[in-house]
Amino acid sequence: MLCGRPPVPHLSDEALLAHLAKERAPAAAKLRHWVEREIVFPARRRRERHGIRIESLDFRASD
Repeated sequence: MLCGRPPVPHLSDEALLAHLAKERAPAAAKLRHWVEREIVFPARRRRERHGIRIESLDFRASD
């Protein structure tokens, strides 16, 4: 997704977490844990505090 002026690519925290969950390498597991702890959980709490609801996200690859 492109956002801003000039447009720059952005990746949602939930999409990043979904991608890392598919990876099986030990380094990916460590990164996934860090992303959950430092990015995803705080972002979810912030969205809840502000009353922002994200509809059901489906990041599975379409085959």
